[in-house]
Amino acid sequence: DFQKKIAFYGSLNGLAQALVKIAFPGVPDFYQGSELWDLRLVDPDNRGPIDFTNRIQLLQALCGDGEGWAVPVRELLSHWDDGRIKMFLVCKALGFRVSNPALFAQGDYIPVEASGKKKENVFAFARRSRSAWALIAVPRLSTKLVVPGEPPIGKEVWGTNTLCLPRNAPEEWVNVFTGERVTARESHLYLRDVFKEFPVALLAVSSAERKLSAS
Repeated sequence: DFQKKIAFYGSLNGLAQALVKIAFPGVPDFYQGSELWDLRLVDPDNRGPIDFTNRIQLLQALCGDGEGWAVPVRELLSHWDDGRIKMFLVCKALGFRVSNPALFAQGDYIPVEASGKKKENVFAFARRSRSAWALIAVPRLSTKLVVPGEPPIGKEVWGTNTLCLPRNAPEEWVNVFTGERVTARESHLYLRDVFKEFPVALLAVSSAERKLSAS
């Protein structure tokens, strides 16, 4: 129905907003309790008690034994409305930021342009500090990309559209959310690879590429 349609597209915007906020220059600010979806209209008086016990349990279930994430991203996508997908994104992205303090505290902000018929449907930028890089890409205007309930991922959605990498950018990347390796072709990344399994992307330099850059 109408509410579910709005909630679905709103969740895509929410994931994009959360990732951009974490990776953008400055200090990301999160309200306690915003780890999951809050579908209420914004109002200074709509604050209430936070179920921290539920959030701790959800986070523990996501983390599994601590060696890796216990829940596949496909399951998170299938159950996007329970909010776990947002908690997963926030934890992974903040963890990456904490592990790369110089990249986000002093790193350059570099706009990244897209190419193709759907170039207006993606917003992307890179952060760079010496040999450390991160590339962030999120969809926009999603109502023109997919029908409600279908995440904007894969070849059927993105076709041959690409991101144009900045000068001297690495060719080998790793998706922080999925662990997938993404390889550039002639200084371009195919969006079908960037968004292969997850609707937003945080790409880091592969360990091999970083060693090569350092040498």
